[in-house]
Amino acid sequence: MVHLAAFAVIVAVALPAGACAQGDASMSGEAAEARARRQADSIRQAILGHASFAGFAEARCAPGDVRTFERDSSGTVGRLLKRIELLIASHAAFDSLDSETGRALLRAVARLETGGPGPQWDVLSGPSPRAFNPVLPTTLLNPVSGACEDTPGTTPFGLVLPEVTGFVAPKDSGAASYLVEYGSGGVKRVRDAFVALHRDSAVVLRHTRVNAHAMWGDYAIISVVRAAEDRGVVPLPNLTGGAVYLFHRAEGEWRLLAVVRNW
Repeated sequence: MVHLAAFAVIVAVALPAGACAQGDASMSGEAAEARARRQADSIRQAILGHASFAGFAEARCAPGDVRTFERDSSGTVGRLLKRIELLIASHAAFDSLDSETGRALLRAVARLETGGPGPQWDVLSGPSPRAFNPVLPTTLLNPVSGACEDTPGTTPFGLVLPEVTGFVAPKDSGAASYLVEYGSGGVKRVRDAFVALHRDSAVVLRHTRVNAHAMWGDYAIISVVRAAEDRGVVPLPNLTGGAVYLFHRAEGEWRLLAVVRNW
């Protein structure tokens, strides 16, 4: 459900009580919604106007590319990202992802967080490279030797998603093997499975959870937390991080518009 601002309308015409006010409020709400969507589209165009790629996709071994904003020397993109993040959240905060569109969005997030082929980057026109997550293990070109070399990274044991039905985790080539759980009890179930598997081992449990989301039409914001725990019991704050992803839906698929924040 889209959350629209309430409008108080006073119309001095002879119609049945409440009928005109209700109609005008509806029209005002629709107009406000249309303006908000045009604003989002305008912000998206401005963001992409500053965007470039790091050049990884030019190498034969890279899984995709990383979006950069090197041409932005005044902080414009940061301000634009804050505006569109607030716009999306104000219209769609806490909406359910239990729909085919929502499940498709979660599959795109799963690919980013587990090493599968990432979603395509959003562009204004033409083809675009796929995104990849630099914190995960990957293969990149060594510019000195010219060889494709494995780069270190960490993969999660479990992925915790919001409550959805009928979700099928992507198992593309390159994706890590991971457990998928859902809802408020998902982290506990991931911990229990990890402890049962590594009962006598001094190993670190890594799990990623979607902790916030907002899906509004063709735009979405997803926040993830990547947690690390000693043997699934003791939190390791120095190894915990996360990201906020901004997505745009085009041609029937969710494409990554920007990584709003990393920590």
